Amino acid sequence: MKFIVQVAVFVMFSCMLMTQSLAGTPADKSVGNEQKELSPTVKQLANHFEFLGYKVEIFDKKDKPYFIARHDIHNNVVVQEYIPNFIYLRTYLLSPKAYSPDMTELTNKLANNTDVASVFITENKETNGVTLNFYALYTGGYSREIFGTFLELYKKDLDKIRYMENYTKLFVK
Repeated sequence: MKFIVQVAVFVMFSCMLMTQSLAGTPADKSVGNEQKELSPTVKQLANHFEFLGYKVEIFDKKDKPYFIARHDIHNNVVVQEYIPNFIYLRTYLLSPKAYSPDMTELTNKLANNTDVASVFITENKETNGVTLNFYALYTGGYSREIFGTFLELYKKDLDKIRYMENYTKLFVK
C-alpha cells in the first residue's frame, strides 16, 4: 500500500486514528451501560454543525464516541475527541480511479497549500481506487467564533483540490 504523508508529527498521529475502525453503533441504539456520551465540547460542535444544516448522527465506539455530520452540499465530516479538548475532524474523498504517481504529486501540492488540514492519499484495495484523507485538529474548548473560523478554513482546504490543475483528469471518472 502506498502512503504519501506530510512529514509532521500531527499527520503521523492522525494516521494512528485512521487505523481505528469506525465500526460502532448509533448511540441511541446502544445497549446497557457501555455507551459513553460525547463530551460537552463535542456536543457543542455537533450543535454548531446542526445549526449549519448538517444532519448529525452519533456513534458509540468504546471509550471514544464520535459523530458524523452529513450535508447535502458540503462534504461529510467525522468528528471525534481523541483526548479531552483534542478533537479531530476527518473527511474521506473516494475516487474510483486507480492510483497513479501524478495523484501523489497533486496531493503533495495540496498538502503544501492547506490552512488547517493535513491531506494524504491511500490506495483503496476494496474499490481499486484511491482515498484522499483530510484531517484537522481542533483544540481547546468551544467558541462559536473560533470554531466557525476553523470550520470555514477546513471546508476551504477540502475545496482547494477541486480547483487544482488536473484534479478532474486524475480523480474524477
